[in-house]
Amino acid sequence: MIDYLQKGDLPEDNKDARHVLLTKDSFAIRNGKLIHLGIKRQKNNGTDQPIAEQLCILKQLQLTLLAQYHAQLMHCGYEKMYLTMKQRIYWSNMYTDVRNYVTNCETCKTSKADNHLVRAKFHCQEVPPPKKIFQRVHIDHLKISVQGATHMH
Repeated sequence: MIDYLQKGDLPEDNKDARHVLLTKDSFAIRNGKLIHLGIKRQKNNGTDQPIAEQLCILKQLQLTLLAQYHAQLMHCGYEKMYLTMKQRIYWSNMYTDVRNYVTNCETCKTSKADNHLVRAKFHCQEVPPPKKIFQRVHIDHLKISVQGATHMH
C-alpha cells in the first residue's frame, strides 16, 4: 500500500493489486507513517471529527501491542480491548487477532471464573417394548408440592 500511495506502484500479484485499488481511499501517509482512515461508528457521532486516523501496525509488532494493551487494560475481554485499540491503531483482521489473543490468554483462563451454569444432562433410558400387553408398566416419579397431597417415599 505504501508503494502505491508514494510512487503509484501496484504489486505484481493481481489479487494484491486489486485489493490495493479497492482500499486505497481508506489510507493516507501522514508524517511518513501509513494511516488508516476509519469512520467512527457511534450513536451520537458529532460531525466535528467523523473520521478516525488509525496508525497502521506492521505484522511483527502486532503481538507486542496485543500483549501491552491486554496487560494495561487489566486482562479485559476482547470486545473492550478491540474497541480501545481501534481508536488509535489498525491492521487487517485486528478483531479476530484480538479475540484469539484474549481467548488464549493463560492468565485469563486461570484467574477468571466461569459463571455459566452447568446443566445436568437429561438421560432417557431405552426401554424395549413388552412382549405382551401390560407386561411392563413404566411410571415417572415427580414430587410436586400440592396442598392436601401426600407423597409416598
